[in-house]
Formats: sequence, C-alpha cells, structure tokens
Amino acid sequence: MVVSRGFRDEDEVRPSNLVDIAAEVRRETERAWLVFDGEREVWLPKSQCERNPDKTFTMPEWLASEKELI
Repeated sequence: MVVSRGFRDEDEVRPSNLVDIAAEVRRETERAWLVFDGEREVWLPKSQCERNPDKTFTMPEWLASEKELI
C-alpha cells in the first residue's frame, strides 16, 4: 500500500519566478527586513528574500505580489 503525503514528484516541481525590488531597509530583525519602496513599508521575511549589494531584494514573484510591491 502506498501512502501519499501530498508531496509532488520531481517532475511536478515548478521553478518560481524571481523579481528584484528596489527598497531601503528601515529596520531589521533576526528574521525579517522592514523595507520602504518609495510608497509603502512592508516586512520581508529573510527566509524568502535575498538582499543584494545594489539596494535591491530578490524574491519570489508571489511574495512581491502579496506585499503589493509589483
């Protein structure tokens, strides 16, 4: 008997689309950055984002959309 736990097969894994967002860090905690993109402040989880030296953040498109950054 095979039990499925909801995991996808390797063939079903879809790469996420990544986007770069220009933003200024206002605050930082162990787990997140509070950033300002010129219009709003939002918290970005460090587990989902990469902070780049050119003052941009790389993140999955779904997160940027959820945070209304795009």
